[in-house]
Amino acid sequence: MKISLLFTLFILLVTNSFCQSNATKQEVDFVNPLIGTAATGFAKGLDGGGTMPSVGPPFAMTNFVAQTGESKMSRMNYFYEDSSIIGFLASHQPTVWMGDYGYVSVMPRIGALKVLPGERALTFSHQNEVSTPFYYSVLLNAANNQHINAEMASTSRCGILQFTFPASQEAHIIIQGINLNPEIKDWANDFEERIKTLSATHTKIWYMADGVYSMYGDFPPMKELVQLMDRYEQFYLYMDDSHGMSWAGPNGTGYVMSQLKEYPKKLFLTASTNKSFVFGW
Repeated sequence: MKISLLFTLFILLVTNSFCQSNATKQEVDFVNPLIGTAATGFAKGLDGGGTMPSVGPPFAMTNFVAQTGESKMSRMNYFYEDSSIIGFLASHQPTVWMGDYGYVSVMPRIGALKVLPGERALTFSHQNEVSTPFYYSVLLNAANNQHINAEMASTSRCGILQFTFPASQEAHIIIQGINLNPEIKDWANDFEERIKTLSATHTKIWYMADGVYSMYGDFPPMKELVQLMDRYEQFYLYMDDSHGMSWAGPNGTGYVMSQLKEYPKKLFLTASTNKSFVFGW
């Protein structure tokens, strides 16, 4: 009985000591968002990456993250191996297999104004970087051995950024709202080349798109897509025109049909009743 009581007392003392040492910490404090951001994999021939050290609550509308490179399909906007930052990004990139959309990048600078991503980049060290799910900060190396301290937090709907500049006659905040860099090329964006490659091994190649893309409010190039169907026998279109039905096209037949003189044989056109008729009324 004495041994049992001593053992129980020992457990209680250890537990109490552990609880006191972690009394100010919550579960979120043990999360390291930098895990998984390295581009190199765990072994030779394996890709890494696929995550980004964004700040914000779970299921937030937008991810706010330091941007070390311009994202595209197969490339996230933050790689741990990178040594410079080109902006602080409001991103909607959900995964490494998809490009970003509807993003805005904000970048502080001092000295001569430089706006292109490669020109405005400032170096940093991971030693001067703090990354948590709710707060991010980094010390950027600016001109003349000076530094800009960048801090970032967010809510479920907006980002909160603070830039602390050194004394300077030329301080800038650059806002990039769209990617117009002609140097970014990716095999996934060469549409016709992909059709040619797949035609050698597939009897049907389906391309699926919206008639009206709700995030941007823009439209697909229907005439060019129909020309591709005419050139390649295996190429088919699946178009969801839920956002274009009832208000566009002849007699409300939708945006897709408003761009066509006749219904192509290899076009599968769909819509949903709840969206199409709601938009129409």
